[in-house]
Amino acid sequence: MIFIQCAMAMEAAPFVDQLEPGATRHIIGHADTHQQVFTRGTLRGHDVVVVESGIGLANAASATARALTFVEDPATALVVVAGTCGGLDEEAQVGDVIVGTSTVYSSADATEFGYAPGQIPQMPPKYTAGQHAAACAARVEGVRAGQVISADSFVTARTVHTVRTRFPAALATDMETAGVAQVCFGTRTSWISMRAVSDLCGPQAGQDFHMDGDKAARISAAAVCELLDLIGGTQVYQAQ
Repeated sequence: MIFIQCAMAMEAAPFVDQLEPGATRHIIGHADTHQQVFTRGTLRGHDVVVVESGIGLANAASATARALTFVEDPATALVVVAGTCGGLDEEAQVGDVIVGTSTVYSSADATEFGYAPGQIPQMPPKYTAGQHAAACAARVEGVRAGQVISADSFVTARTVHTVRTRFPAALATDMETAGVAQVCFGTRTSWISMRAVSDLCGPQAGQDFHMDGDKAARISAAAVCELLDLIGGTQVYQAQ
């Protein structure tokens, strides 16, 4: 089974709209506090669950853990993080699709105790995407692959230099991927991130620095659908 995890309804909609007739919807939570939505159906021949988690690391992690109860063995599943992100690399452009092949928490700092920047104590220095998913994602035309970083705070023009200095390999930033990846690490589940840049964290002169979230979400969805076609019928996704 493939889980397509989005933070917002805007990001989930392009996938839900393409599901074959007969999709089922499961809602966990309360309308007056917070709800997570799990829509199960068939997309491009795959059994998928489109997850709307809510924004932020805790929401993303809890939704991933809940979603994985849909399968008996999480090692046979793939989690694809989709939607929008902020372009962090100086070469990033709005509309770029960034494939996250590794991720860390940009606000985590246990370096005083010998851990790497972004590493949670007793967790790996970084979380690495599944081998098969990463290889297929690299074949999607026009994508850029590398590290993405996650935190519950936005990277702004005021903070972007510090973040780039601390994480020079990072291409993009978001508020969910590392939370998803940590759950996947614990359950030996394969994951990959394919998000489109909607905003630049530190735009340069002459650059467009913003794209409507709806448009960026559709770009991400198109790339993820190409990924599904490339993955084919693989049932074990080779988590690392």
